[in-house]
Amino acid sequence: FAARLVMDGFVDPPMMERILQSQGELIEKGRPVTVAQICVAKKWLTKSEARFLVAGEEPPTDLIEGYRIERHLGSGGMSKVFAAVDESSGDEVALKVLEPRLAHDETQRGRFLREGHLLCRFDHPNLVGGRDVVESDGLVALAQELVPGVELLGLLDERGAFREDAALYVVLQIARGLIHMHAHGVVHRDIKPGNVLITA
Repeated sequence: FAARLVMDGFVDPPMMERILQSQGELIEKGRPVTVAQICVAKKWLTKSEARFLVAGEEPPTDLIEGYRIERHLGSGGMSKVFAAVDESSGDEVALKVLEPRLAHDETQRGRFLREGHLLCRFDHPNLVGGRDVVESDGLVALAQELVPGVELLGLLDERGAFREDAALYVVLQIARGLIHMHAHGVVHRDIKPGNVLITA
């Protein structure tokens, strides 16, 4: 956890050395404290950010206000995605939580929020629908439609190349979604098999 905080830029290496030294001294005095607790006390992290970082792929069910997290669905360089239940409606959603290191970067945070608000405006059968953008104790999340499907990347890895007619059908569906986004002034910029879901 300490190494991740340094790599993510929350704490510089000399400061982390001092934190670990203080932690050791407190433990010797019979006052056990974690690095996460120290960072929360110093206000470098919120409690929710610390809980998210400590938990890894299985965060607490109550991490994001208004949603009950049920299971991990996937991770990328910018976020983790969980299956969750919207407590106000009872609907199951995909909850995409921005990594705290990026949520502390105003540019990245702003981009995530803008993209989330845009997605919530889209209504198209070839786009995953956005439901809500949530800011909760330092964490930023996007609640999206939970699509029952598999990643195109997984299908290609498992079955190999598609037949030409099947490949054209998939590309046509992707193009329809992109045309809708482009008509609203949005360029996706990250089209790849890992970002395409194939439903039944």
